[in-house]
Amino acid sequence: MVLRGESDPTAKLGAHVQQLVDLAVFPTWHNFLVQQGRLTRLITPLTCYGGVQLWKVTLDKAHWERVICRGLNQLAIHLPI
Repeated sequence: MVLRGESDPTAKLGAHVQQLVDLAVFPTWHNFLVQQGRLTRLITPLTCYGGVQLWKVTLDKAHWERVICRGLNQLAIHLPI
């Protein structure tokens, strides 16, 4: 994932995860997905020079679905009403 100054990294990740999983992904969950993705090493920074940020995002459908289900079970994220 390439991030430029005008890019919103959380929205970009949310879009990737939304396309990957068979679950709904809501914009209010994007920060949680970034946080948990980094903690579980589904998102890792790459070395880059020249001011561009690069992140490797592992598109493991089952792992991302577990992250979402765990977040719902632990009440870290909620279904919108």
